[in-house]
Amino acid sequence: MEMLLVVALLALLSVGGLSLYSQSLRRARDSRRLADMNELGLVLDNYLGDNGCYPESLIVNQCGGTGLRPYLDAVSCDPTDNDLFRYKYVRENCKTYRIYLRLENETNELIDKMGCREGCGPGADKSFNYFVTSGNVVE
Repeated sequence: MEMLLVVALLALLSVGGLSLYSQSLRRARDSRRLADMNELGLVLDNYLGDNGCYPESLIVNQCGGTGLRPYLDAVSCDPTDNDLFRYKYVRENCKTYRIYLRLENETNELIDKMGCREGCGPGADKSFNYFVTSGNVVE
């Protein structure tokens, strides 16, 4: 009986530890996504300064694409599966852009801060829950 109790307790602790580990991985990937977007924002501002216009969406929306050289060696891919499914760059006009992304940690307070709890995105696409913009976008 005691052995059964010990095994049950160990199983319970293992499940709890696995849950915390999984949550930590989601937060780490979200941190990477946000860092990638901050880096991309700096790159885009440098591109604007040299070219007078932000780049076209096709140049930026290519996972691993090299269209932003010499500003950026390659466009960042999502840390989950090296795809862009969580990122979407939209050049609204020559001087403004938004980059939409999907954070894994649905409890992240940044989602509420951006007003994206119910989803946000370009047009009718509400599959994203966070975005960054060029500094001159007016809400």
